[in-house]
Amino acid sequence: MGGVRSSYLGPLAAVLVFAGAAAAAPPGDVKALASELKKGVAAQNAEHIQRALEGLLEAGGANACDEVVSILPKLARAGDAVYWQLVSAGAGFTDGPALTFLGEFMLKNKAAPFTRDLLFALENNASPLTTNALATVLEKGPYDLQLMAADQLARVRTVASVDALIAQLKKEGDKGDPELKRRIFTSLQAITGESMGDAVNWTGWWDANRARGLPERRQASEGRGAALASQTLDPNRQRDFESLQRNPNRIIVISSRLPADDPKEPNADYNYDHMESILQQMDIPHTVVLKKEFEKEPDRYLREAWTVLVNCNNIQTQCICPDCRRILAQKVQQGSAGGVKNRLYGCPPECSKHDQVSHRMTKQTIDRLKAWVEAGGYLFTEDWGIIEILQPAWPDKVENGRVTPQGPGGGGGQEFNLIGAMEVTITPGRGLTSLPLLRGVFQRPRPPAEERPADEDGDGTRTRDPGAPSPAAPPQHRWKIDDESPLIQIKDRNITVLMESADLADKGGGNGAVAITFRVGNGSPRQQGAASEPRRGPQTGAGSGGGGDAGRSRGRGEWAEELRGGRVLHCISHFGKQQSRREDTFVLQNLILNFIMESNRQHTP
Repeated sequence: MGGVRSSYLGPLAAVLVFAGAAAAAPPGDVKALASELKKGVAAQNAEHIQRALEGLLEAGGANACDEVVSILPKLARAGDAVYWQLVSAGAGFTDGPALTFLGEFMLKNKAAPFTRDLLFALENNASPLTTNALATVLEKGPYDLQLMAADQLARVRTVASVDALIAQLKKEGDKGDPELKRRIFTSLQAITGESMGDAVNWTGWWDANRARGLPERRQASEGRGAALASQTLDPNRQRDFESLQRNPNRIIVISSRLPADDPKEPNADYNYDHMESILQQMDIPHTVVLKKEFEKEPDRYLREAWTVLVNCNNIQTQCICPDCRRILAQKVQQGSAGGVKNRLYGCPPECSKHDQVSHRMTKQTIDRLKAWVEAGGYLFTEDWGIIEILQPAWPDKVENGRVTPQGPGGGGGQEFNLIGAMEVTITPGRGLTSLPLLRGVFQRPRPPAEERPADEDGDGTRTRDPGAPSPAAPPQHRWKIDDESPLIQIKDRNITVLMESADLADKGGGNGAVAITFRVGNGSPRQQGAASEPRRGPQTGAGSGGGGDAGRSRGRGEWAEELRGGRVLHCISHFGKQQSRREDTFVLQNLILNFIMESNRQHTP
């Protein structure tokens, strides 16, 4: 059982009643299956919905697809499980008529948020006939959808895919959009293995060779067994990834390990995560800087940096005297630690020395980081970073709890709004899935779709990937939250919620944000020395006026021009917790990759 609250269902709840587990509709009876689907949606019964969706997917055809996607405009609330279950199934049809209908439906509703989500979900469809939908979107869709369609066509090795790409290339002409043309070139090269250079050469080559069909694929690109998200990138993201290698020493990871010469705790590690490890595995050039060293001369490191990642770390004022540590260790071992809660603990009453320390970032350092971001830098924080950095730097954007006059060990403190350890289902922010930061984040690794003979698969249209989970199933991506993780409380409506969780919202008093982003400042990312001398000027692009990416579809000009200011991305919990399932590990890996690649694009002239 699962799904959305009744208040989320809009008009459906008023007219549909589910009276228990009704008998399954006859196989192939689209009208009966559609009736069962609507009853399941009204009852918020995920299992009942899945059975009806499986029947509609099996029946196939335009009518079956219509019955699924036509419910989407009636679901009133973002982020619920039923919505994403319907989106996944609507994009999961594998037969030609259904996919042709889907393309027309997306075009008819081209301004709707659910259209972006349907196209986003289509990247997990392994049918070669997805071209039926993608070609329509590429030809007539809005710009953000055209970019998504061009990327997805790179993974469909069919004559129809090349036809669609070449047709759009001809339509763009000499004065067409440079970014869209660049993505088309990359997709054509991925499909054909050829490198023709410009549009004239590509169109001429295809006119001369189309009758021969596609050349043999030169190199296998399966992806399903890959261990890292960087090994499953679509060709256009792969191009961006490779450009990272050409700009070394632009990424800094701030680590809270203490220096070897620390007088009290040499080499003590206060990190709760080590993001540098995943960068190292993916061969992304970076520099690890100890927080103590960074705080001595922040401008020394920020001057040439494009992206800064700050490991989640212990920022609590605490006693480090040997007696205190010994007493606490004994209490934890005996299960009588009292106030010890995973990462938060105070000095036990038995301790009389009170040698207290705090490794929290200083206000002066936070001010320098803030100036650097507003001048064009990209800052990634996680978990306790909202308390240590984001709330002090941008209190009008996000917070975790209110500041109090007196904290542990003296000085100002804070009443934290924390959540206990839990595992939650996550979904993208509804209607935001065309944003570059979400490219590939929920994509399942799979082989490219290939053209198949009709006698190999019946009529050549039923081509579901046998290794993939059912597109009719409820959302399955999970996110592990560490004990005592600070909830993300949003204060600015322009904050973009990239990922959210209804499970988390239920337990966190309505705070269901898992990953957020916002833009701040108006400096130029491409200005040398921007951290020291921010350049003021008019704000442009999707981040203007406070930095939200949500709520609008950018035109071609806005996508092409340089964004002003910098970007912050923050997530609850951290990478070290997302390693039980590869699919869930890939979510955060892709998010970090997209963040770094966007920073790279914005800083590269």
